[in-house]
Amino acid sequence: MIEFRNIRKEYEQTTPIEDLSAVINDGEVVTIIGPSGTGKSTLLRMVNMLTKPTSGQVIVDGEDITAPGYPLNKLRQKAVMVFQSYNLFNNKTVIENVTEAPIKLKGMDPSEAYDKGMELQKK
Repeated sequence: MIEFRNIRKEYEQTTPIEDLSAVINDGEVVTIIGPSGTGKSTLLRMVNMLTKPTSGQVIVDGEDITAPGYPLNKLRQKAVMVFQSYNLFNNKTVIENVTEAPIKLKGMDPSEAYDKGMELQKK
């Protein structure tokens, strides 16, 4: 379950999200629609704390991920985001880009991550 409690996001020139509260239960499919600049991507980025709310709480599976000191690596093992415009790390090979997260976030053995990455590339 994902819960947004009184979320607000302010930038210097605009406030795309103001006092938003919502609950998304396990298994639900939710569509977020609206014009450009209304906070759709900002809200999604808050689910894995790529963007922090100015105020309010984001609760994922009963845990307040906005709490100071919350272990983001734990969150990012289960909250994944596919970007509209994705970028690979320019200084890394494709296989290094693919294996970065499993090694750093999940502690996977580099050789195991490499083998898994090669399998994925074949697909």
